[in-house]
Order: sequence, then C-alpha cells, then structure tokens
Amino acid sequence: MYHSFTDVLIHTQAKTTLAQHLWPETLQAEYSLQHCQGDGVLFTGELAPADLLRIIPHLHALTASMTRALLRLVSERPSHPPYPPVQPFRLCHVYC
Repeated sequence: MYHSFTDVLIHTQAKTTLAQHLWPETLQAEYSLQHCQGDGVLFTGELAPADLLRIIPHLHALTASMTRALLRLVSERPSHPPYPPVQPFRLCHVYC
C-alpha cells in the first residue's frame, strides 16, 4: 500500500502532464505500481466536443487524413454527445 504522499505526487504529476498536453484536468487518474509490465496510469472521464477539437490535432498517432476526418466529424455534430463511451482496459501479464 502506498502512502498518501505518494498518491499526491502521482496524481499531481498526472494532472500536470494532462494540462501540458491540452487534456481536461477533470479526468480521473488511477495507477498501478506493482513493478511489472502492467504498471501504468489509466485516465477515465468524459471529453466534450470542445475538448476533442483541441486535442485531436495533437495526437501524433493519427495521419493527416484521419485528423481531418475526426475534426470534421466532431465539428459537424457538436451537439451529438454523449459520444459512445470507451471502455477502459488493462493489459495484464502473467508471471511478471
């Protein structure tokens, strides 16, 4: 079990990193530090159309055509939310 000071440090760093990458700070952070390959931070929450319009251009994994298509979709349907929720998942390893 981690002490509350460790929790504060991890959550503060997570929120700072979110803000630096233009993500809303309202997302909730959960983490696992069991010293195995499944360690990491999981963010959950809701993204408004304005959040998506701000974030999408900075997602480096998207091609230019994917970025344009997503921006057009969100721009054309700003009052459509809630968008379908994305179910969080974790990748777990056996014998880590």
